[in-house]
Amino acid sequence: MKYRLNKIIATIVMGVISVPVMAQVNDPVLQKLRERGYDLDSTVVENRDIVIDKNVVTNPFYHNAFITASVGAHTYRGDFSTYGSFGKTVSPDWYVGIGKWFTPVVGFKVELGMSESKGFMDEKYPTPYCYGDLQTNSKGNKFWQTRNKWLDLSGSAMINLSRALYGYEGALSPKLMNQFILNAGLGYVHHRGLDKSLNIADEWSGHLELQYSRFLTKSKKVSLDLKARLIAYQTNFDKHDVHKGSSQFDANVGLSVGVTFYLKHHVWGYNAKTQYITNYVTQVHTDTIKAQKVKVPEYGQATFYVFYPNNYSGRNDAPQIKGAAVNAIDYLAGGLYTQKQYKDNGQVAMRLGNSKSTNGLEYIDIPTVKANVIDGSDGYAHGYEMSTWPLSLSLEKDSLISFREKKGFYYAPIWDGQNAWQYRIDDATKGQRLIDPVNYKETVSYGLNAHQGLKYVREWKGQNNGERLFSFADVYAAIEGNAGYVSKYADAESVAWLSRVFNEGTITSISVTGVATSQDSNKNLALTRNTALAQNRANTVVAWLQGCSCKRIAEAQSQTFLVNETEGPIRQVDDMNIRSMNAKMNRCVKVTIHYMIQE
Repeated sequence: MKYRLNKIIATIVMGVISVPVMAQVNDPVLQKLRERGYDLDSTVVENRDIVIDKNVVTNPFYHNAFITASVGAHTYRGDFSTYGSFGKTVSPDWYVGIGKWFTPVVGFKVELGMSESKGFMDEKYPTPYCYGDLQTNSKGNKFWQTRNKWLDLSGSAMINLSRALYGYEGALSPKLMNQFILNAGLGYVHHRGLDKSLNIADEWSGHLELQYSRFLTKSKKVSLDLKARLIAYQTNFDKHDVHKGSSQFDANVGLSVGVTFYLKHHVWGYNAKTQYITNYVTQVHTDTIKAQKVKVPEYGQATFYVFYPNNYSGRNDAPQIKGAAVNAIDYLAGGLYTQKQYKDNGQVAMRLGNSKSTNGLEYIDIPTVKANVIDGSDGYAHGYEMSTWPLSLSLEKDSLISFREKKGFYYAPIWDGQNAWQYRIDDATKGQRLIDPVNYKETVSYGLNAHQGLKYVREWKGQNNGERLFSFADVYAAIEGNAGYVSKYADAESVAWLSRVFNEGTITSISVTGVATSQDSNKNLALTRNTALAQNRANTVVAWLQGCSCKRIAEAQSQTFLVNETEGPIRQVDDMNIRSMNAKMNRCVKVTIHYMIQE
């Protein structure tokens, strides 16, 4: 998805203007302001701090496409449907279809349905659909039973009523898990199973449908659907033209249940058009308006990167799972080793005493602590790429015993039955085979997540004009508090500036891009596995920001977060060394915060 921040109306005055600017009364910019409710006929218009218009960016044709299928039952309602029992007018039906949402509110679908319509016909008006013996009801009406088999191919416009009322909820949002959709369209009915010599004409049908969809996950890739259908037909079902007093249309009225699968990208980004107008002062003349000394707020972009260990995205950790023992973001900021310990110190001590491997012993998670709470004075590396100490520790006996004496427990690698991972990884990637055995441990750190690592980030990633670049440590300290361990790796001035933006400014959008390297021992699975890592890394950061304590970020709507893949999630890294600068630089999430703050 491409995201571009455009201003609807060019900034009226930049900085403090000392020379009066003359503008015609019928100036199109001023006309725009009037249309938006600004009273320019008054002498003073002030405190118009910010106006934000957001338009959804429509995606390529194959995005937001879906397939749908449903089964159900309907009753046929014709001129003589009351002659017999209601149960004999009910028939099962099925539908399959494809469609596409052009915007979160407007879509179109094509459906093929097949069933039959069963009813009754007065003895006076026999049709090819009549069968069986002539019957008599309690009122003395004589009638035949009828059965009309058909295929119906229809096209319907779709209106998402929920999003029309409440707006698009944004990607991976828990909002609008229940949605109501109104569908209306036309169809073409083919009568099947009849002798062609009867020359029964095909006909048009009208479709009206109210759909309730319950999405199963926040990704909204699959929904369970309940549909109330009304399908109206022309005269050919009960031959209304052969008798007087007949209704113009017949109808099938029914319910069906089904499922909808989205085939590809199924979220929308925003093309946010932002207009900033602050303390706009006007004075009316006969044919001119003079703009005088306007102080414009600062607006711009603040960017930071979050760097991850190989094969780790935080997917299996909090904040993705509420109440989980290990928090992914806290691990990156101040976590220890694999954040796991051996469950039984006695067993470890026994094996070490007998010079045996500890592999296979049971281990458990160590709960993470906020990086601003710990002091890191134990002499061990805390957090990934925070200090210049490598995250992995030695598995030698002396190192394990020394750690036990200081911390009270033995640290544990992640053992998959064959290899000992010496940094935290996702459970789903634990069994992955790496080409080089040394890749199971981290032995090099450049402090990329710390403020001191920005020199490398600028060298490898670059920096746009007007863009402020911060470290993950700076942002973490601004959100969680600049104290303890993280304060050693954050810049106090940067933290103070970020805290002001996060608590006093206006956040217009947050663009989040997760990336992964092309490195993988299995080339057939590389794209799938690494794309998942990239996406999950981005989701972990988004979940952290959405749940943080900073006022302006916490108040931001879910659609403010734009998960981008404009360049694709995979970065080519030709060597298999997971500790190289090229590899580390391409295991990350880039976050760009668009802000406005009044000076």
